[in-house]
Amino acid sequence: MLRSRMYCARTASCLFLAVGAIFLSRQMTSAHPLSQGRMQVVVSRDSITLWASVALEEVVVQQSILANDDGLIVTQSDAYRAHGGYLLKHVFFTVDGKPLNGRVVSVQEPDNKTVTPGEPGKEYVVYELEFKTAALPVTIELRQNVLLEVEYTPGNPWQSTYITGIRQAESSQGAENLLLTSSNVVSYSCVWSATPATAPAQTVTKKAETPHVVPDEVKRPIPEAAPDRSHFIAGLAIGVCAMYLLAVVVKRIRRKTPS
Repeated sequence: MLRSRMYCARTASCLFLAVGAIFLSRQMTSAHPLSQGRMQVVVSRDSITLWASVALEEVVVQQSILANDDGLIVTQSDAYRAHGGYLLKHVFFTVDGKPLNGRVVSVQEPDNKTVTPGEPGKEYVVYELEFKTAALPVTIELRQNVLLEVEYTPGNPWQSTYITGIRQAESSQGAENLLLTSSNVVSYSCVWSATPATAPAQTVTKKAETPHVVPDEVKRPIPEAAPDRSHFIAGLAIGVCAMYLLAVVVKRIRRKTPS
């Protein structure tokens, strides 16, 4: 009887540990490493300006991608500059069904000058990108796949998300707090007046379109995402159920075992 009870206890322990390992591994692989930033889009009559506030960790992760830039990235400023070129290849504008080509206008480095700051997710590099349009833009679509080719663990890629705003240069109103991820598209429809705005509005437009003047929306802090406890709660609930079922099995085996 003692040997039978020991066998049951060992079986129950092994099964419980196996269940725990399975759910722990699922929790680890289901949580995507996340880089968060901001984007502000200003649409003019002949161009689109994109301001991107990029977390320093995004730059660091991007540097892990193999590229033909040996000897070109020596300093931290070189890495910031190189990431601007990377953004141009992974941020896509489509205007009235036609893709646009862009250029990096300016790069504003973070105040923290250390190579490996303690919290890279809270230090930001600000990029100003410009995309020329051939005609008056009407329907605009913005998408991105930043860092999607970088795997944190096998089959678990990085995810870059941006709180995005978009407006016309002749107006202070537009769409704000849109979440741009690698799996969705931000769309916007412009409504232009027959003639450019009046003098007061032109003054505001000139200030907004002045190169290197970062819009206030880009400077806002990124809200901290609430921790996702759903995997933990689900694992805990299933673990409790597994313990209960194992206890029932052990109890039945004990009843069938002769004294």
